Amino acid sequence: MKIYMSKTVHTKKEKNIYLVIIMLLIGINCISQTPIITGDNLICPNDSGTVTTTTTYSNYQWYKRPFSSVTISAISGATSQNHVMDYSTYAASYISVEVVNPSGDTLISDEFFVDGWTFLNATVMSEGDFTVGPFGEAIICPGDTVIFSLMNPYNVNITWFLDGNPITGETQQQLIVTHPGDYYVTGAPAECPQLIQGPGTLLTVVDCITSSDLMYVEDDCRVWPVPTNNYLNIELPILSKFEGQMTIYNMLGQRLDILKIQSQEILVDVSNYKEGIYCFVIEGIGDKRINGKFIKD
Repeated sequence: MKIYMSKTVHTKKEKNIYLVIIMLLIGINCISQTPIITGDNLICPNDSGTVTTTTTYSNYQWYKRPFSSVTISAISGATSQNHVMDYSTYAASYISVEVVNPSGDTLISDEFFVDGWTFLNATVMSEGDFTVGPFGEAIICPGDTVIFSLMNPYNVNITWFLDGNPITGETQQQLIVTHPGDYYVTGAPAECPQLIQGPGTLLTVVDCITSSDLMYVEDDCRVWPVPTNNYLNIELPILSKFEGQMTIYNMLGQRLDILKIQSQEILVDVSNYKEGIYCFVIEGIGDKRINGKFIKD
């Protein structure tokens, strides 16, 4: 016995009508769907990011809601498909957009969270064979080594400086030091390579005190190194009153500096002095008036 199955036959015109209906349904669905935001969801300090919609619409109005707020505010002038956001204004904010599609329907997107990178201040760790001086300086003797390490996340675009000048070839996180001077470093996190920062303080390395470096001005007052290049160290008698001042003169008797004394140790920056012999007078620390000299080389 044969079984015959019926088959519906559509004309070419009917097929075309079906295709048009399907295309219209797809188009309506695409046009009516919620706008989708894409773009930068993490912004670097001192930088900017951009958000946009995946589909083009007739009109746009971007909105912002701070992380800790329930208030949504229209962003003035933000009426194009792309919107640029700066770090200080948009980090930790929710962004949304209201659009009008070609059919005239108003649609609102879901919120898009924009965050910002935050980094701790740059820091440097010191290790090696050295002695820490009274002002935090590293004191090295012949054969000693200081190892400075710029700590993470500052691991790219690194430059080490010596006495204000970049050190050629020193672009790694670690610097091995065997010579005195004022060191400094800058670097950036890999996530934000243009955010170049430094610890904000000089890393001072000085030669150790030997018998030829040390000069006694008075019974209990020490001055070193002699001669000096960058800094002059003065240690006052233990029982001094730290309320006086130190005045520095050149050999013509011209007054160059007046420094207020606030502790037993005095650190004098003489890096800008010309080579020569200088005199100093310390007064107001007690019954004594201390007179001394030092050499700048």
